[in-house]
Amino acid sequence: METDAMLIEYRDETTPRVRLFIAVVVTPFMVILAMNFILAFGLFGRDALDLVGSMLRGDFTRLGDFVGYLALLLLCVGIPCVFIYASISKGVFAPNVVVTIDPSRQIVSICRGVTWQSSRHAEYAFSDVAAIELANSSLTASEQNEISLRIRSLKRPLVLVATFDAQAAAQEFQKLKEIGLPSR
Repeated sequence: METDAMLIEYRDETTPRVRLFIAVVVTPFMVILAMNFILAFGLFGRDALDLVGSMLRGDFTRLGDFVGYLALLLLCVGIPCVFIYASISKGVFAPNVVVTIDPSRQIVSICRGVTWQSSRHAEYAFSDVAAIELANSSLTASEQNEISLRIRSLKRPLVLVATFDAQAAAQEFQKLKEIGLPSR
């Protein structure tokens, strides 16, 4: 958070270095890990193909083996795929978001963009803000205190602050209430 002549700015940015690290190191590592699991457990070997083929032909005598095969396939392929998807969507394609609040003009400016595209800029009056919300640590799974900004025309709230310090979050929330933003 930065304050400059009564402008309050919140930044949620991923640096190009982190984006490159995820694209060049994390994603290929998870692909290689999944390939090694497949090779180590022989998930697409002759025995596995015979098992799947017999199940598709209606021979359910090896149903327990087939369920075990599916569980192993889920662990060895499914979990790395989830990590690959999450790292790409959150680390590479997630936009940088800068929220600037100007209390003198009663405007909230939101700038979203990624490095390789032009950024989108939108401004909302304080009357367009549905509410600012403080989610205490007992309500969130990560035990963080989050201050989120709900705007009527947006589907999801924007997280302005996420901190483990409940007192700092409460002070920041109070400051936002004092400048005239509606709260819940």
